[in-house]
Amino acid sequence: MNLYFLLEGKTERFFYARFLDYFFGQRLQAVEFADAAQANQYYLVSSAGYPFIYTGSRRGSSGDAVLKNAILDINSHPVYDYLIVCLDADNTTVAEREAEFDRHIQLLAGQGVRLNPRCAYQLIVQNRCIETWFLGNRKLFKQNPTSEPLRAYVAYYNVKRNDPEQMGNFDDTYTHQDFHLQYLRAMLRERRLNYQKQLPDSVTMTDYLEQLVKRAESPEKHIASFAQWLSFCQYLNSRLLADDQS
Repeated sequence: MNLYFLLEGKTERFFYARFLDYFFGQRLQAVEFADAAQANQYYLVSSAGYPFIYTGSRRGSSGDAVLKNAILDINSHPVYDYLIVCLDADNTTVAEREAEFDRHIQLLAGQGVRLNPRCAYQLIVQNRCIETWFLGNRKLFKQNPTSEPLRAYVAYYNVKRNDPEQMGNFDDTYTHQDFHLQYLRAMLRERRLNYQKQLPDSVTMTDYLEQLVKRAESPEKHIASFAQWLSFCQYLNSRLLADDQS
């Protein structure tokens, strides 16, 4: 089984590689180039942000879409079982992101660009953004913070008690994505940890990932979009087990 990941940004590239290693261990191996995959391997590529996955240009009007190139890439090396696209919802809903993705798939099909039948699409929408998932670590959360702006953030919305995916944007100076990022940074600083989007070591260690899984599996059913990703990993694991026994 081989997986092709098309990711929104650099943070996702780092996180998904770490999570796959955490969840699958040595059973899935990364490859540096898409055409190097053979068996039980995965390839990661970043679209350098939204909407460039669809537009192919930071100006939003020129260049080949990264999604289109990914489909052509897979079709030229047809060993992949899934094209997994991971995007932030940000100020939209998960359903709106899903509908938008479907529209672009249909637009590409109208241009004659269709994914080969051996490979299937899997869309993962990070609601609101990947930092929202990282806010799900209850163990790291400090119940009575002493620093600002974290005290104000917790008074506005307590992410330990309430679902991070349901949190708003604090005030109109933020988008949801911006605020969730600032909340995460403040939460980590309270524990003397730093968060860098290009190298998010502090939130991708094994114990941190374990806490996210624990939150997703809690009775409250928080961070549901992360739970969807986790459920997909569990399905992939069952396929690997079946392949091992065949």
